Amino acid sequence: NVLGHNRIISILSATLGGIPLYVCGGAVIPVLQVLRDSGMDKGAILAFFISGPGTKFSTLVALTQTLTKEAFMLYLTIVFSGAVLFGFVYSAWR
Repeated sequence: NVLGHNRIISILSATLGGIPLYVCGGAVIPVLQVLRDSGMDKGAILAFFISGPGTKFSTLVALTQTLTKEAFMLYLTIVFSGAVLFGFVYSAWR
């Protein structure tokens, strides 16, 4: 219900869920196929797929070592807002 009916909630939830649940691109595909078959919105799937790699632990550690705090926060803002934006656009485009 949360990831399928209300586009706003489903895309935001999937974007936030991509952070702790992301493993790697290949391993997450079967999980997303099951969620899609269960009724997950396609925009939420894309938002999950974008936010996961962008906030992977190893990526964040490398970026904190190379970027200033302001640049790191800008990066996170772009990843989250981009995932949400593209999720909405893809969900609306049928």
